[in-house]
Amino acid sequence: MKRISILIAGAMLAACSAKTEAPEGDLAKLQYRKDSLETVKEKVTMEISKLDERIAELDTSLTFSSITTYALNQGAFNHYFSVYGNIEADKNVTLYPEISGVIEKISVKEGQKVNKGQVLISMDGDVIRNQIQEVKTQYELAKTLFEKQERLWTQEKVGSEVQYLEAKNRKESLESNLETLKAQLAKTEIRAPFSGVVDRVFPKEGELVGPGSPAIRLVNMAHVYIEADVPESYLTSVNKGTNVNVEIPSINWSDSAVVTQVGDYINPNNRTFRIRVDLNNSKGVLVPNLMAALRINDYSNDSTIVVPNRLIQQTTDGRSFVFVYEARTDRFGDVAKKIISIGKSEEGMTEVISGLAADDVLVDRGSRSVKEGQKVTAVKLD
Repeated sequence: MKRISILIAGAMLAACSAKTEAPEGDLAKLQYRKDSLETVKEKVTMEISKLDERIAELDTSLTFSSITTYALNQGAFNHYFSVYGNIEADKNVTLYPEISGVIEKISVKEGQKVNKGQVLISMDGDVIRNQIQEVKTQYELAKTLFEKQERLWTQEKVGSEVQYLEAKNRKESLESNLETLKAQLAKTEIRAPFSGVVDRVFPKEGELVGPGSPAIRLVNMAHVYIEADVPESYLTSVNKGTNVNVEIPSINWSDSAVVTQVGDYINPNNRTFRIRVDLNNSKGVLVPNLMAALRINDYSNDSTIVVPNRLIQQTTDGRSFVFVYEARTDRFGDVAKKIISIGKSEEGMTEVISGLAADDVLVDRGSRSVKEGQKVTAVKLD
């Protein structure tokens, strides 16, 4: 206490001496005296603080509010946003007849695995087969006549060129008719365009079908994909190769993947662009039209400070801050207030861009009841 008295006396002497040493002018004198007293005040405050700490250390009867602490560390931080999409498959098609006819035979059943090129449905093609047989007979005769006419004209110069050309035209015309009929006959069969599983058979044997009638739905779900609409605000954050976490709640399925395609068009109706995420479905658990939730990684930082959201508070003017614990002795420490700049939040954690050091210790439990400069005791919970 004597030391404090000496400091105060010094302040008074400094104030008195300011009357002769201060610059001329009333305002300048007053300002000079104020600055002198502020300097002394700062020294006195520091001395009182040191004395308080010493008293608190020695006086075992004093008690302090208890808090717990949260030690910071520097590490990776990833931020995600969520969108929804449906499971789709490139090889998921409904096959239709190319011509009208009566179903003669259905060679597969629903759920059956088939190979590429395998006949699935046969339609009545007897009329076309009869026509093919007739044209073949005419073609064989026309071919024989042409060969004889060609030999007579080119080798022996017998007959006329007109006869030769007529025979040639007749043969080629029948060849063309024959190929056309064979193509029509092929259309009486519906074949698998790829290997897969017959999901549904629509017609029945004996039923008349046409080009507008669905016949077979064939799927191959080894490789599927998800298409989703993403808000345009993420256009610069989502690229080909961006990491995605995929969840399908209805079947309790999840996996990680990457964006394989990003659309170059913004839909003017909902201001979104489309992305595609390819999935491996080797186990066959994914089927078309399942609803999928996509958590897309739009921001990553390999080394940053992250703070629990519960510890971040705001001043009346909207600035974010946290309370930091600064240990003074084994019994107690001081609470300091630090203004921070924050970034994105993810799963209850927020990235701190500036204002904290990696070795800072934050006030955890009790952070809502302490004040800056308060002396507290840090305790550990069992």
